[in-house]
Amino acid sequence: MKLKYYLRGLGIGIIMTTIILMISFSGKKLSDEEVIKRAEELGMVMKEEEPLFSSESQLKEQIETEAEETETEETETEETEQTESAEQTTDTEHANDSENEGEKENVSDNEIQQNGFYHLIIPAGTVPRIICNELEENGVVDSASQFRQYLVDVGYATSIVSGEYDIPYGATYEEIYQILKAGPN
Repeated sequence: MKLKYYLRGLGIGIIMTTIILMISFSGKKLSDEEVIKRAEELGMVMKEEEPLFSSESQLKEQIETEAEETETEETETEETEQTESAEQTTDTEHANDSENEGEKENVSDNEIQQNGFYHLIIPAGTVPRIICNELEENGVVDSASQFRQYLVDVGYATSIVSGEYDIPYGATYEEIYQILKAGPN
């Protein structure tokens, strides 16, 4: 008999607690704007977060921003090269020596040139900007930003497969795209 009264008391307690909580939390509900306003009044700061490439338009905007940065870097590089070439014209022997050294420095493991082909090595996780810049630096494409925009336009900028590729000098953007799309050697 005592269990019966115990369970009855427990049930009544749960019901009363539920009623009290419903009454206390049934007050005015704030809209999102009111919550934000109240938070600002208390001194809280909103942190604006952008998802990484949640849509194709955001990806295009990011690539365009990178293209603008690249153009700025190219302009600075051209100015530096002009300054260096002015210094090199004072002594022709030193100019020839520095050109030979520059050619030796440009040849590395990733930049093996043979039979009119450029040997491109794409490590896993490499972004298109780096690939396009490397192709431009080695004379395969005339403009890294234009080639990167072409890859975006054909929808291939985010799906380049890592590996080794032999790309002929003087190839069109379409031909390079087909080589990259076909996969590594």
